[in-house]
Amino acid sequence: MKLIGENLRLSAHDLTGYVNCRHLTQLELKAATGVLKRPKPWDPALEALWGTRLPA
Repeated sequence: MKLIGENLRLSAHDLTGYVNCRHLTQLELKAATGVLKRPKPWDPALEALWGTRLPA
């Protein structure tokens, strides 16, 4: 979901997300308008591969 000017652009992913979780649509809209920041994804397996953080 992207806000370009005053137009909201939706993708197939956004429509699938709406079917599965209407709350997700509200969160995406808030992120598109700048009310919320999208969380950074965290994958410990990728961090281990990159060597940025070692498992404890």
